[in-house]
Amino acid sequence: FVGHSTAPNLGNLNKPSGLNEGEEDNFQQNVEMSASAASSQDLAALKAEKATLHQMLRSYEKDFFKQHKRQVSSFSDIRPVASQYRRYKEIKKAIASLQDK
Repeated sequence: FVGHSTAPNLGNLNKPSGLNEGEEDNFQQNVEMSASAASSQDLAALKAEKATLHQMLRSYEKDFFKQHKRQVSSFSDIRPVASQYRRYKEIKKAIASLQDK
């Protein structure tokens, strides 16, 4: 309707209406289990990405050693893979955060 502005009630988006108390408890448990499963999937995905990055970064360090006859020791040494190092560090923090829950 033109000029008719009734905002929808968005207060109970997370909970279906018409549930009795027992059904509401079951719904809440299902939501929590789904969140836990999603968290578990997130953790598995992060661990897989971490393993891939770890392998790639170790390979870079080995190649660097072969070429320069020394270990990686400064930011300029890792500049070609700096974003991967940063992501690896972020993933480690995220994994630790998820495991603390």
